[in-house]
Amino acid sequence: SNWWRALAPWCTCLLVTGILLANTDAVQSRQQQPAKSSPDSDSPGELPWKKSGRSPRPPSRAEVTPRQLLKIYGLDDSHLSFLGDGDAWSPEAEDTTTKILLNLEKDNLQILDRWSQETVPWQEMIKEPAPYRLQVFRLRGRVRKIEKVTLVKEAAELVQFDHYYRVHLHVTGTPHTAIIFTRRYPEAWKPGQSLDERVELSGLFLKVGPAGQQGQEFWFATPRIAWLPDQAIPSEGITQHHVLLANRGVDIGLFSRITRQTRREFIGDERECFFQLLKAVADSAGASLSGANPRPLEIAGLLRKPREFQGQLFTIEGTARRITRIVVEDPEIQQRFGLDHYYQVDMFVSLGGKSVQIKRHSKDQDAPVFENRYPVNICVRNLPPALKEMNRELAAGNQDQDLLRANVRIQGFFFKLWSYQTEFVSDEQQERTQLSPVFIASTPEVILSEEPRNPYLSSLFAAIFILALVVIWFFLWKNNRADQEFSQTTLKRHQEADAMESLGELTGPAQETEAEPTPSP
Repeated sequence: SNWWRALAPWCTCLLVTGILLANTDAVQSRQQQPAKSSPDSDSPGELPWKKSGRSPRPPSRAEVTPRQLLKIYGLDDSHLSFLGDGDAWSPEAEDTTTKILLNLEKDNLQILDRWSQETVPWQEMIKEPAPYRLQVFRLRGRVRKIEKVTLVKEAAELVQFDHYYRVHLHVTGTPHTAIIFTRRYPEAWKPGQSLDERVELSGLFLKVGPAGQQGQEFWFATPRIAWLPDQAIPSEGITQHHVLLANRGVDIGLFSRITRQTRREFIGDERECFFQLLKAVADSAGASLSGANPRPLEIAGLLRKPREFQGQLFTIEGTARRITRIVVEDPEIQQRFGLDHYYQVDMFVSLGGKSVQIKRHSKDQDAPVFENRYPVNICVRNLPPALKEMNRELAAGNQDQDLLRANVRIQGFFFKLWSYQTEFVSDEQQERTQLSPVFIASTPEVILSEEPRNPYLSSLFAAIFILALVVIWFFLWKNNRADQEFSQTTLKRHQEADAMESLGELTGPAQETEAEPTPSP
């Protein structure tokens, strides 16, 4: 027993050591084996969309074709079979077309533009249209007519809209007519009336229609038609400034879809219009736009009736106070418009001695009043070197001021009103928003003030001027004194001579004449 008592502690230690070594080997063997993920675990070696509890990531729209994308939405070859080439319109073809229009609205227009092919193989499409079906082509031409097509109740409930439009387009440079199916058109157009409007669009090819007397019909679908007016239409509010933008690729129909004012970021049609404008003026110098007869800026008119001035060109002169570089992160926008950033210039413009009060309603007497100047926002693609240098020195702290102070002149198109909060317009009782016009403009022109003179040089000029005055005064004084002395001396002699002659005449001795007697005869 004594022997056992002596060995017991040693046996216990050996047993514990063995257990620890066994556990270590088991852990190492498990680490060397491939990991088996449990249903509730996320293995770091798995792709994100393969992890349990997560739905597979849908394919990127940039990676698929239009046909594949429509198939994802439930439109397969069985639906496309109703688009019979050479046949007239049928209820089955209408069913397929309305479903395509519904899903085109879900997709972003910029994706459709990215799919667009500039060259349209008209003759090949006539001979063998099937390989080109559901491909996207860039179409240009003139709209001749719009027809409204109303859906039956059952079909309307299925696609969630009750009508669509059929647009007759004469394709530029060809004898062909394109029948465009769409849900939207520019508000200035009137269905049923004869039209002659220049347009451009990205169209999804559906089928070849019946042959006409002069050319072939081709049917396309699109979510939107870009209106590019080539002449001013005063009755529709289309000016030469709109024509200028249309010639640079801006869809004038987008202006009707811009809200009067907003506090949120630009989305949808507003976003599309914003970047189209920015691209249109990106390569424009101020001098080229100044020849387009820009209007003088009138802040009160823009605040009262902003829709009347959307797309109008203005000359804006004022003081730039802050410049912010805005990064464009969307790769589709970068590719379509060729830009990855732009600049926002916050500046003040003169009110021309007037004052502006922004009231929330007619009885709002406590609204703040802007006098002498008013804030505006300018978005530009490029900055001139002088303005970049001023902004760089300000950011580096090389100037004794917190804000920029640069006089600039800009030619810009009015976009809309931007609403935001400031301390000036808000108080403790109620929250107000500041309204500022937003312009999309060309490269600003810096108005340089007169160069400051050297203070020592100015002092020298002043001293020379004063010395010249002293010298001139001295010579005038000397000449004046000499004249006085001459006058006094000469006049004194003349006065004395005159006095003597006069005295002689009055008091001189009498001269007696003695007459000799004359002998008498």
